[in-house]
Amino acid sequence: MSSKNICCFAMTPPEDDGIYIANFVYETEVDQQDSRRLPSLYSMHYVTEGKGIFSVGEQEMTLGAGDVFFMIPGVPCRLQSAGDLKYIYVSYLGRYGQYMMERYGVTASDCVFHGLGEVDPFWKRALEIAVEDSPDVVGESVLLYTFSAIGSKLRKKQHFAQDAPQRMLALAVKKLIDDAFTEPEISVETISNHLSYNKKYLSAVFKREIGEGICEYIQAVRIRHARSLMEQGVTCVKDIAFLCGFGDPMYFSKVFHKRVGLSPKEYILRMR
Repeated sequence: MSSKNICCFAMTPPEDDGIYIANFVYETEVDQQDSRRLPSLYSMHYVTEGKGIFSVGEQEMTLGAGDVFFMIPGVPCRLQSAGDLKYIYVSYLGRYGQYMMERYGVTASDCVFHGLGEVDPFWKRALEIAVEDSPDVVGESVLLYTFSAIGSKLRKKQHFAQDAPQRMLALAVKKLIDDAFTEPEISVETISNHLSYNKKYLSAVFKREIGEGICEYIQAVRIRHARSLMEQGVTCVKDIAFLCGFGDPMYFSKVFHKRVGLSPKEYILRMR
């Protein structure tokens, strides 16, 4: 890309029900000190290089490459370079533009979106095309494409927020098992009672988040501990069973053979 400013003005007349693209600009000379603005148009900005500080009201937000930020008509803002800040922006108006802002929740208090580097090639190529012809058409395409990327990012964020409590619940169960697997009474029932959750729901959440059922995980932890005891020189199968939380040595041997492929005695002999 050029190291100099590029500014393309659109000639399309405004349409109240659509998006009117006013200009498409590549800004390379940002004031290091204090650039206060009172925008008269909406504008979407994509940071291509460097760092900056964007202030709206009392909010002060850092900017970096791959970030998208908006300026809103009548909302005072300040943009400062914190190190070779360069960005491309499209200014626009029209009812459809306002609708897109509302649809994706762009407000004065939520006008910076980080980590949208995937739109970088599109913005840069669009700027090259706009210099040659049709900045209004290209500018509208950039707006809609970037709004779509913002929507995708927000959906992922919401999905994670919805799943986070279940992930934390599964990790809480895992920690309980890791800390108390030597207790013979630990089970799905005792864990669900301890955490005050339905055991079927708890089992389903755990299996989805951890990858195996609660009973299977308890067995896996106990057998792992049993193998560790054998490798340290403990040879009494009955003692190993009790030390790992199995109340029945015969059942321990059955589970051990199923998971390891050898009986406890065979494994101990192999260790010797």
